[in-house]
Amino acid sequence: MSEAQKGKRATKETRRKLSEAHKGRIFTEEHRRNMSKAQMGNKHALGHRVTEEVKRKISESSKGKTISSEARLKMSLAHKGKKRGPRTEETKRKLSEALKGHLVSEESRRKMSLAQKGRKISKETRRKMSESAKKYWATKKNFVHHDRRTGNTYYAVVGQPMREV
Repeated sequence: MSEAQKGKRATKETRRKLSEAHKGRIFTEEHRRNMSKAQMGNKHALGHRVTEEVKRKISESSKGKTISSEARLKMSLAHKGKKRGPRTEETKRKLSEALKGHLVSEESRRKMSLAQKGRKISKETRRKMSESAKKYWATKKNFVHHDRRTGNTYYAVVGQPMREV
């Protein structure tokens, strides 16, 4: 920007023209690296809070857009191999609270069921699943089971038949 233009505000028309002129511009790898370096250490927007109205507008503008398979692949590759540390006890507690009482819709359950159809589970995996389930239930003395289909709630003590509450 020239010294003469510093501090001056461009008109909406000028900004629109500049926007049109820059649309579709493709930067070289070197240029992108230079832009990245220029922004390193930039702390100006840190802590900036976005208003609920702006969040709503961003949400509305994003609805209905589909991400291309090429973009999905790039995102997948970018996240592969990234380690996510173990969750803290507080995080686990918050997740547990957030998901309590969360019912999955019939449509979602149908889709999840279809995704598992035809899946072959090896004998080794079945054995491990069985051992894990036995280990889990060995620690449970009694539990409450809520049948979603009938809406009935049952109380059970391990080793005894379930009884309705």
